[in-house]
Parts: sequence; structure tokens; C-alpha cells
Amino acid sequence: FPSHDILDSMRDVTANCYLAPFVARSTVDAIRQIKSSRDDPQMKQTPVSQYPQDFDLWEIGVFDDVTATITSEPKRIASVAEIWGEKPSSTVGS
Repeated sequence: FPSHDILDSMRDVTANCYLAPFVARSTVDAIRQIKSSRDDPQMKQTPVSQYPQDFDLWEIGVFDDVTATITSEPKRIASVAEIWGEKPSSTVGS
């Protein structure tokens, strides 16, 4: 049976770059992965954990495991702060 995996990435809006992509089965799965990462002890000292308002979740492509093709139509899903249920805070100096 053909399968399509979603390729997701977090975009650092302050540094204007994307982090390494990760695979999810769906957009809901990607959101769930970001939600569960909040409680991961290894995440506590990362910029994503310290500045969640500076990172957005993006769907960057779809991988087809039958044809080995990747199609890309990047779209923003939500900010990490929104996914974690935090109110966006203003950045100092903005």
C-alpha cells in the first residue's frame, strides 16, 4: 500500500532559517510531536523551549514511499507558542 509521510520543520523566525526536517504521518501527528516535546528534559535548554514564540511549525513537503518523490508546497501550521498553549509575548527591542 502506498504511503505518504509529511515532512515538517520548525522555522526560527528570528534567525530566518529552518531546523532539520522531521517526519510525521499527518499534520495532527506533527502537532502532537511538538506538544509532547515540551516535557522532554532534553528540550529545556534549547532555543525552542526558551523562545517558543520565535519558532513556527511548517509542513515543508510530502514523501511518497512508492515513487521516492518529494513534493514541496511549504505552509505554516502554527507557532510553537500557540501549540504549547502559550500567549505570544513581545520580543524585547521590537
